[in-house]
Amino acid sequence: MPTQETGYGTTAQNKAKAVIMVARGIQVKITLDKVNTKNFPEDAPYCALYAHEAQRVELILVGDNSLAGGHDLPAICAPTGDGSELIIKGKGKLTAKGGIEAAGIGSRCSKDAKGTITIDDGTIIAYGNGYGAGIGTSSNSNGGTVRINNGNITATGGKSGPGIGVSGTGSTYHKVSGTIEINGGIVNATGYSGMGAGEGKVGETVTINGGIISAIKNKDGGEAINASSYPPSGSNSAIIFLNQSIGSIEGNIVSNMVDGNNVDITHYTIDRNYEIPPGYTLTIRNKQTLTIDDGITLTNEGTIYNGDSGTVGGNGNLVNHGLFKSDNTQIPANLGDDVKYKVDFDVNYTYPISGPPHY
Repeated sequence: MPTQETGYGTTAQNKAKAVIMVARGIQVKITLDKVNTKNFPEDAPYCALYAHEAQRVELILVGDNSLAGGHDLPAICAPTGDGSELIIKGKGKLTAKGGIEAAGIGSRCSKDAKGTITIDDGTIIAYGNGYGAGIGTSSNSNGGTVRINNGNITATGGKSGPGIGVSGTGSTYHKVSGTIEINGGIVNATGYSGMGAGEGKVGETVTINGGIISAIKNKDGGEAINASSYPPSGSNSAIIFLNQSIGSIEGNIVSNMVDGNNVDITHYTIDRNYEIPPGYTLTIRNKQTLTIDDGITLTNEGTIYNGDSGTVGGNGNLVNHGLFKSDNTQIPANLGDDVKYKVDFDVNYTYPISGPPHY
């Protein structure tokens, strides 16, 4: 596949090359339709899409695309200047794998980011390498904003990098800048820290306004969310799964909605098919409501617990293959033939046509 020099690097051996090169200061719209560069060697200075000095890049996903980066370079090197932005949208799929010490999608190594990465839609799988984030900054970099409005996002950081956020470092702890904002979609972030700052760094700001989010740390030293703060804001709500200790992934409906007694009264509506994986526990607390929307299926392979007067309702479908403890379920549940655990229904439960629970 033909490439061109990016201007990054100082010698013939480390002059970086890119398949798609976006020039300085321009705004451009690019459609990726079944593009595959995954065979680039990760120890060579290659980048699938280099837009480090661009002003605004709108990336539209069509079909299944797979991009890779080489040494020090992400698969997609996002704009990093003041006010710059990479926007990813479309109904397609993108797999982005960073090279050595690089992010999957984000800034290049040793270059602080001042721009924004915005994901509006699409299925995105991003892998960082070494200290690099899945989505965020590469090694020895700082700053930037990652904003997720929609889509199905899986971001995995390198050995010492976050799934989403600012890269890790081998030096002692120091404060960083950087912002993560999640407004919707399904987001699974795994790394040294799931979200926020990687190893050796602290101080990123994480704001969660909506969506179904999993933040999973892969080491004892990390945090599920390593940030100075990560409150939900406004009246929106989200389901947030956190892995605070290895092997335990606990999820709750979270927002700032409380009654006069400071009891959480959050409502959350699942508006797309979703599976609670094995090992995950979702708790619906007192006065909280989980609604499964029309035509939507929630499949439980883990644990759902709303035994404290929480409510599960809606006109969708609940398919349970795991453990479901409920005292207030207002939606028929398809328990299947392979249910291994007792399911307790005490209030407001209507048996499905197939009959009472099997256990």
